[in-house]
Order: sequence, then C-alpha cells, then structure tokens
Amino acid sequence: MSIYWSVDFTGLLTADIQRDCENEFQTQMNKTEGEIFIWANSHFGSINLNHPGPASQAVLQYFANCSCPISGVLLALSLYPYTSDIWPIRSEDMSFKYLFHSIEIILNIRTDKRIHQLLYQFEQSIKFKQAMHIATIFISERCISANICPEVMMYVRKVHAEPMVLQ
Repeated sequence: MSIYWSVDFTGLLTADIQRDCENEFQTQMNKTEGEIFIWANSHFGSINLNHPGPASQAVLQYFANCSCPISGVLLALSLYPYTSDIWPIRSEDMSFKYLFHSIEIILNIRTDKRIHQLLYQFEQSIKFKQAMHIATIFISERCISANICPEVMMYVRKVHAEPMVLQ
C-alpha cells in the first residue's frame, strides 16, 4: 500500500507575496499560451531564493507546484536533510518527490527553443550538479522500490558523469 502525502508550506508567505507569485505565474502562462513556467532568478522580490529560510522554500514550492523545474530542483536540494546548508524545512521524501518530478519536466521541455539555453545554463550550475549527485544517491537506494523511469535514470547518470563546465 502506498501512502501519498504532501506538505504545503506556501501558506508561510504573506498574502502579498502569494499574490505576486500567482501574478508571475499568470504572466508567464499568458506569454507562452499556458505551456511553460520557468523562474530562473535567484531572487523573487526581496526574497533571496538561495538563502536558507522558510520564505525562500515557500516561494520555491509555489513555483515548483506550477511545474517550474528549476524551482523544483532547488526546492529538492533545500529539502534534502544531509546537506551542509541548514534549511528550516527538511524532508528526504519530499526532496525525492520534487527532484524526480522536476527531472521529468526537464526531459519533457529541454528541446523547446524558448528555454533550451536557460535550461542548459542551469544544468551547468553547481546547484544542479549537487542535485544530480543527490539523485544518484536516491537511485542507488530506492531504484527498485520507487520504479524510477529508465529515461530519468539514464539522464541523471549522464549529467552526473559529465565534467562541469566552468562559467
């Protein structure tokens, strides 16, 4: 029996920030005819998304729930309990869920010419490489029980094995 659960911590955001997140999502949906939502900036308003804090994680979760693969990978990295950064919300299971969902999104949209370069730059980042290292740990520990898609496993292994391009 599988039990599916989710913890929504976007409620930690003020109503104004939640409205700003929704406005950004709607703006991008209108620009792409509802096809793609990507937030690649390190800040949203005054919130530094790379700084450990509940507001950062809540914005990342909001955007990850809107199918932004970059926010999803960064959220997964922040949720992973065995990193040196101390983020306030930690969950190995949620990290797994967001990481592999985001990888599937990347695989589905990476050839789109509108965002190809942006995704390529993200794939070259240290944060992405850290996330792929975590993905390899998850694959080695949970591969059989989680039924991870072979395409996802091949992508993680390929990206994790590639040397990093310094920018």
